[in-house]
Amino acid sequence: MAEDFKPMNRSAEAAIRGYVYQVDVTIERWLKLDPNEYLELECGEDIDHIFENGRTTVQVKDVKSNTLTLLSGLESIINFVKNCKANPSQNLYFLYITTASVGKERNLPPIFRGQPSIEIWEQIRQDCLGDIPQNEALIGIRDVLCNSQKYEEKANQNVLRDYICNANNDDLLKIVHRFQWLYENLSSDSIGHQIIQMLMKKYDLIEEVKAKELYNRLFIYVFKALTRSGVKRLTIDNLTEQIECPKLSCEDESLLELVNQVNIRVSKLEEDVYDLGGRVSNLEKGNGKYDDNLISQPERLEKRKLLCRQHFIESLRVFVDDDTAIKLANDSSIWTPLSELNLRYGEVNFLVGDIGIGKTAIALRIYQEALEKFEIDKDAPIPVFLESGAWCQDKYIKTSIENAIYGWGNPEERGVIAILDGFDQVGVEITSDIPRQANLLVVDWDKTTIIITSRSIRLLDNIENKIHIPQLSEKQSYELIAKASGLAMTAMICSGWTLAIQEAIRYPLFALIMASYLKQDLVNSPQSTGELLSWLVDDALRRSKVEYVNYESLLQQLALQSIENGGQGIRATDIAKSNQIKLLLDSGLVVARSRDVISFPLQILDEWFAAKSLEDNPEKVREFANNPQQLEKWRFSLTIAVATFRFDIVSKMLQPIVEIFPAFVVELVIRASTRWGRKERQLPTFYKCGQQIQTAMQLWAKGLMHLAEIAIPIQNDGKVCPIGVKTDGIRLETAWYVGTDLLDEDVVELPEEWDDDFYSKRLNWRNGTSSDPSDESAWAWRWTINVIFRNLSDRLKYPILPVDSQPLIKEAAWRCALAIIEYRRRKRITKIKLNWWGIEHFSIEEIIETVFEIEQAALQNIDITLSDISDLVDINVQAYFLKQLKIEIYYLLEKNETIMHSMYPVPDIDGGKRLWQLYSNAQLSLRVKMVYKNALDAYQEITHTWFNQLIPNMQVSAMLPARLVGIIIMPLPDRSLLDMPYLDWFLEPLSKNSENEVEITFIERGADRTNYDNRRELASNKIKLLRSKYAVWISNYWHKDALDDDFFLHSPATKLAYSWLQKDLVKIFGFNTFPRETKTS
Repeated sequence: MAEDFKPMNRSAEAAIRGYVYQVDVTIERWLKLDPNEYLELECGEDIDHIFENGRTTVQVKDVKSNTLTLLSGLESIINFVKNCKANPSQNLYFLYITTASVGKERNLPPIFRGQPSIEIWEQIRQDCLGDIPQNEALIGIRDVLCNSQKYEEKANQNVLRDYICNANNDDLLKIVHRFQWLYENLSSDSIGHQIIQMLMKKYDLIEEVKAKELYNRLFIYVFKALTRSGVKRLTIDNLTEQIECPKLSCEDESLLELVNQVNIRVSKLEEDVYDLGGRVSNLEKGNGKYDDNLISQPERLEKRKLLCRQHFIESLRVFVDDDTAIKLANDSSIWTPLSELNLRYGEVNFLVGDIGIGKTAIALRIYQEALEKFEIDKDAPIPVFLESGAWCQDKYIKTSIENAIYGWGNPEERGVIAILDGFDQVGVEITSDIPRQANLLVVDWDKTTIIITSRSIRLLDNIENKIHIPQLSEKQSYELIAKASGLAMTAMICSGWTLAIQEAIRYPLFALIMASYLKQDLVNSPQSTGELLSWLVDDALRRSKVEYVNYESLLQQLALQSIENGGQGIRATDIAKSNQIKLLLDSGLVVARSRDVISFPLQILDEWFAAKSLEDNPEKVREFANNPQQLEKWRFSLTIAVATFRFDIVSKMLQPIVEIFPAFVVELVIRASTRWGRKERQLPTFYKCGQQIQTAMQLWAKGLMHLAEIAIPIQNDGKVCPIGVKTDGIRLETAWYVGTDLLDEDVVELPEEWDDDFYSKRLNWRNGTSSDPSDESAWAWRWTINVIFRNLSDRLKYPILPVDSQPLIKEAAWRCALAIIEYRRRKRITKIKLNWWGIEHFSIEEIIETVFEIEQAALQNIDITLSDISDLVDINVQAYFLKQLKIEIYYLLEKNETIMHSMYPVPDIDGGKRLWQLYSNAQLSLRVKMVYKNALDAYQEITHTWFNQLIPNMQVSAMLPARLVGIIIMPLPDRSLLDMPYLDWFLEPLSKNSENEVEITFIERGADRTNYDNRRELASNKIKLLRSKYAVWISNYWHKDALDDDFFLHSPATKLAYSWLQKDLVKIFGFNTFPRETKTS
């Protein structure tokens, strides 16, 4: 280790923005420590890195620009020389870290050939000067430093003169070799995200929210350390202690929130001062022009109106020239009229729509109207528009909104109309709590409206105030194309458009791309939306005279960083050099969000270029295939990839995901095959079609695991059955061979008679399909999903999946016993009066007698069918119920029982006209608790037995084990007999080793339910804590079940469990796929 070091007199008293950046850089370097290394803070410099053979002192600067002669740069060189002089025995190095790009000094030495001095310095240090002589370069560096006039302080002047200006080249070279400039480092906005990624990798964390918690803990630890006097040392042991610490205390949470708020305010002030400095500079030059600054209310209002309009125009410049963009921005008739949206003012509204539907455009229209109203009405709410990169920075949206409207008025008095754009772009650790926060805010601030835009995502499934943005009508889409292109939409122009294009232009985004395309080519129309997007990019680059091949990697890099950062803007210098950025900005594909932050003007471009990066490197998917949060960030890019890439590339991308999260792949493929693909194409040979289907099905079999036994045509050895294929180039016919003969290959040509009822059974062909494949190149994935759909649908017609679940066995046995009693009653063997809902028990002896009769008849090939549990098509149905009955009878006989009892409480009141009226409240409550407890246990067993790989995406199953919290809401006494009680309930997740629980209370209809609703909100927060890995895919649904007649019959828990299975699978596979209801009664 390094010897004792004589520290400079230092303290961390810089501006808060630089202070926060210093903390982040400290954490980053702390995480990179090797064994036997440590950091000392505020000793020689901001950070001292002590290693075995020396010490590197680190200066951290979050500044706008940097040159060798800038005061901060000169001071660092002087301080390094002083440290070397004070510690001659130490092996010292210096690292200057700055977010700034390199600035160029005036009057540079000619030998530098126009390069900034810092770049020459680094070339000397790295011995890569090229053809510039080293001695001449050192003389140039000395001249630049010695000609600087920054210092009035005599001590610093002396150091500069004695140790630099008067030094020979060898001495100066020693300084240069030991002093490194690390410029254009990660911005203060980006370094926090990098630290989170480092923590996830270092500690094998799957959930980003866990890494963020660790980051917050380390931040507070370093922050506090910097405020203390004395030695401040960070070691690997310190790091381990902090990682293992519990959550932050309330005091530390408050401190963290305060630091974040102050940092935001100071950063905003820096922005304003910077703008003001630019305005003064312009005035001093006499040009009379200046940028609006937040000085007076009218000025700030005009500035926001201008920025809103500019945002609108920038998003249109991608498709059209500037004049047309301005014209379209001013024409409100071509967008969905705001009056048709039925916004609920004073409430929270979610504007939901598919990609390209115009969510942001509509949100900007709302914002424009709110600004105009605010200008003329002194009582109007304060308008604010925040993109996802702005409103997701704070823990609470209230903080983000307050920062944005600072100085505009009191929100508690005037109210706010806040528009939060891009809900779907932000991670679940933030978004899951946004609906609750928004609802609280509209209550706290009177006259407040919150409008949140989003694509349709899982998290919004149970949100009530959703407003779905409608597609354009055919007339509206043609009008938009005509206005954007300047062409009349004649039948001749539109006649060759494929169905995919006709559907796509119902979305404003694709209508505008089509308009731009038609201005270039009226003859050859595109075939798919994928082609439209490709053409859009090519055209934008062509107009700016940029070669795509030269900028493809830059655009992909911007897209990757944007997706990782949740759609936030990216610092330009993190992507490319300034001259390259200018060309990209000129193309319209990239826009500047602030002085040094850029982004794509349209979210779809983020996703398109991210998808293109996967086309070049499909193996990249393995980096995030096991991380649900990352998969969700990539969802739409993966959808584009599945829709547009070749089958082999798609299969390479999907393989690592389908092996871990097959349900996610199902959702991707179904989404991708809706309206992306090419309509007109020729299928390959039958053999190649079969190979593609086999490849996809084998991957499904591996991913679905046990479920493959009932969902996929597989052989006894677990391999996928051979497939027979026949095609005419357009239509495809397939079936799977289930015979015992060994076929030569896994893919064979399908016999002509395969679909004949007689021959198909004799020749052992099953799961036959004859259809036109879906339109995308990777159609085989959708084809195989259709096979899985059909098989699951068939198996779920009846509740007879083999599952070792006591509730299912007992209910099936009771149902079968009732069917036997009914059979005996009809044959006049028994005198039991069958009252399905009121039978408490009956003799086992009678049941055994009929079971024996049925088995003896079967030996003589005589079928005895029992009503309710028999099916003429599927003989396995009655066999299943008889099997469960025999299991239950054997169990009872082993216990010397002679009577079979009902599982559930029976009526305890006489004279009711409806079934529920035969139960007292106490008896009804007891029945509800028992039924729902059995249903939860049964469903948990069903999904863990058969659907284990799908559970992360199954809304009910992923919550289990859980506590079902419900209220039975009784009908009013004077209501119709058709009215009935219902159970309003939600699930409260419990730790994984817990048992399912049920908690039920009664309330009257219309009674206050505040406590119940508050508890439901708390339960939602538990999802992030107890189901953190899959929280991105599940949410706390609110359920409402009528306690109708079926609830009082023989199999209520089975009916509930299978209804939850149906709903969970429908969420994954889509509607109209499975039977609407499993036949349980």
